[in-house]
Amino acid sequence: MVLKITKARYFDPNLDPKNGTDVTSELSSQIRDGRLFYQGIYNSIFPDHFKGIRKRLKIELSFNHKNFVKFYNEDDKIDLPSDLGENTKKWWEKTWVQVIFLLGAVAGLIALFR
Repeated sequence: MVLKITKARYFDPNLDPKNGTDVTSELSSQIRDGRLFYQGIYNSIFPDHFKGIRKRLKIELSFNHKNFVKFYNEDDKIDLPSDLGENTKKWWEKTWVQVIFLLGAVAGLIALFR
């Protein structure tokens, strides 16, 4: 899984996001193991150039070579790539693998007690 923040801006929703604060490097530095998780406390990590105004966050990103744009309100939780609705499960977490292991275990028990 490859998650990459292309551009991120923290902005006053009454203005164009282009007038906001570029926070691309701050968010990019928070990516761990292909994931970005944030509890929505943006003012503690980003400069607040619009005090007293509920800000928005616009994130342009790519995940597994697909481009996305996500918007978050000031206190929203960020959970990327889960917020994209993409299937981010590892191969061993997928249902068919679990079914195969379960069938193997049942077959093993049947063979053991014959």
